[in-house]
Amino acid sequence: MKLVAPAPKATTRSALLRAGVSLLSDAGIPNAENEAIWILEFALGTSRLALRLEANQTVAPSEQDRVMKLFARRAAREPLQYLLGSQEFCGLDFLVDRSVLIPRPETELLVEQVVQRNHRTWPLIIADIGTGSGCIAVALARALPTAVLYATDRCCPAHRGAECNAPRGPGPGAVSCW
Repeated sequence: MKLVAPAPKATTRSALLRAGVSLLSDAGIPNAENEAIWILEFALGTSRLALRLEANQTVAPSEQDRVMKLFARRAAREPLQYLLGSQEFCGLDFLVDRSVLIPRPETELLVEQVVQRNHRTWPLIIADIGTGSGCIAVALARALPTAVLYATDRCCPAHRGAECNAPRGPGPGAVSCW
């Protein structure tokens, strides 16, 4: 005789949000409510407004499981950006994973300084060595459209990430990854 596990109890979006906020708060995650909302938006493919308007909507068991796993990973201090797979930098969204460092707001200051010091009419050649996600090279290509940008990374997974992010720049071929 085969035993079948009982069907999981129906859970609403609002119940998942409460569970996430509680778990993240207990883990000492600052801004637990917003982070729980961002995880729900990502995992359910919805918006903050839809989460509020459809708070009583039942969430499928497979989605519940996915959301709770993301909450648990965040409670274990895995960076939110790695969970969501992206980070904003200089007004652009970049794909990120564990193979690259998360773009930091402080690094935007570096980009601003390079742009301020290099408003030239002739082509500028810039090499971003150890590019990681490619965010610096892409942001510079966007801000300095006549510049020639080369981005390289010794780490193959990071190099693939930079190649994925390169098209986020001003146009095809603006950043050469090698």
